Amino acid sequence: MKRKLFTAFFILILTATLTTGLLSINFIGKIYVNNIKNKLISNGNLIIETLLQKEQQNNTKIVYFNLAQKFAKKVDARITFLDINGIPLADSEDNSIIFEDYSNKQEIIEAVNGRIGVVTRRSPAYNKNYMYVAMPPVYIRDKYIVTCLSVPLKQREDLNMEFIQYTIYAILIGMFVAIPIGLWYTQAITRPINEIINSSKSIAMGNFEQKVVVKTGDEIENLADNFNNMAEKLSIMIQELYDKNIKLDLILKNMTDGIIAVDTSGKVIMMNPAFKKMFNIISKTKGVKVWEFLPTQELQQMMKYTLEQKISIDKEIVIKNTVERILRVQINPIEKYGKQDTIGVLATFSDITEMKRLEKLKTEFVINASHELKTPLTSISGYIETLKLGAIENDQYRDKFIDILEKETERLKKIVEDLLNLAQVENLKPAKNKEPIYLAKAVDQVFDIFLIEAEKKNLSLMKNIDKNLTAFVYSKDLFKQMLINLIDNSIKYTPPNGRIIVSAAPAEDGVIITVEDNGIGIPQKDIPRIFERFYRVDKNRSRKVGGTGLGLAIVKHIVLAHDGEITVESILGQGSKFSISLPGN
Repeated sequence: MKRKLFTAFFILILTATLTTGLLSINFIGKIYVNNIKNKLISNGNLIIETLLQKEQQNNTKIVYFNLAQKFAKKVDARITFLDINGIPLADSEDNSIIFEDYSNKQEIIEAVNGRIGVVTRRSPAYNKNYMYVAMPPVYIRDKYIVTCLSVPLKQREDLNMEFIQYTIYAILIGMFVAIPIGLWYTQAITRPINEIINSSKSIAMGNFEQKVVVKTGDEIENLADNFNNMAEKLSIMIQELYDKNIKLDLILKNMTDGIIAVDTSGKVIMMNPAFKKMFNIISKTKGVKVWEFLPTQELQQMMKYTLEQKISIDKEIVIKNTVERILRVQINPIEKYGKQDTIGVLATFSDITEMKRLEKLKTEFVINASHELKTPLTSISGYIETLKLGAIENDQYRDKFIDILEKETERLKKIVEDLLNLAQVENLKPAKNKEPIYLAKAVDQVFDIFLIEAEKKNLSLMKNIDKNLTAFVYSKDLFKQMLINLIDNSIKYTPPNGRIIVSAAPAEDGVIITVEDNGIGIPQKDIPRIFERFYRVDKNRSRKVGGTGLGLAIVKHIVLAHDGEITVESILGQGSKFSISLPGN
């Protein structure tokens, strides 16, 4: 830019100097020619006056040759006298022209017509530019005389050359002075501009603190101020955008739903970690076509459909890999802000496997609960109807039916109690502090409850617990209820002459409690489901022994309420072992 400004400055100075010189030469030339013309006209008038005076002197002979010589010396010009027809009568320099005809000369034509003829032309005889002035004719002794004066314009040419020479000197001197001034001026203009350019490069590199300081008091200072304001606003906007991107990135990273965005060609724009985990994606995928790693043809077709038709899709699909999963897929077109143009699609993948499982469990719970309640109610209703029909009059049947009604009522009561206990445990809010409980003492108290039932089946109730070993629990009652349910199960499903052992030992962070029996055991296929509500391995056997199918579900929720874990080991026909791990205080 500095070179351009300096070149423009140089051309401007040169053009101005040349233009001034040319105009000056032209102007001075005109003045010079005009002065020559006026001088010749003035001298012509004096010559005519002299001729008229001689005309009045009748005794004086007029010799035009002598007069031409005389006047030429006085006025320093060539003098020619001609008659009215343009024929020369005498000439101060060349009398040979008296035989020539000058009637066609422009100045002669003008003079003959009564006007002063002024013409500048190049003389073929002398090869010089001459100014010719012809005065209107005067009547001298029986003839009209035209007086013509001419001078060479060599002085004008010399003056022009001299002026051109001085103009060249002026240009050289002007350039000598103007060059350093031009360099300083261009430097003064380009310095703040260069500062703005350097600052813009610095801003482009991310340094928004860079400021331009210009104190020129002109438009460049205004430009610098505007540039600084723009940089400040740009810094604020980028910081806001950066903050929004961080928040968006945090949201995307911490979302459990998988999210992927692709452009109109199907190339990946972004995906969050949940999506990568959902589909086991390890390699880089930015710029890769989305259908290259989507696991099913159905998903690929859904993405292509939304890209082509620009229609949203909301659908549940099943993905079968190592584990079957149910996904809710929502695919929506991405439109430009304020425009109808689609720039890609955004797909959200929600894993609803657990929700569907819970819905299924809820449905099964309602069905099982209805069935469990319906069975004793139907039995009770049937026996009451039988009694109404006359069986009440028969002592034998009446007592039998009343015993059955009592058992079914107790069974119904037990189901309702277990349902209430289960609901209470599921909605339990842990206390702020745990309380200690002596495990040996708590097990003894539970054993006392089952002594009679154990004796009926000749079962051995044993414990292997240090008397000082304690556990920390939120509720002693719930802890005892957990032991009651586990021991009750063992008694119900252990054949006569069997044994039930309750053990406890300190662990790295808490205690481990085990309830082990040598009963009928649990098939391996049923172990994952035994903690479900109303789930029974053998429904007929469970009903015979009075089970509701809710005992182990209550146990599981009590353990979870105490931040613990429960596991099961069982061999069919050999017995089962329930292990409970509870953390310390």
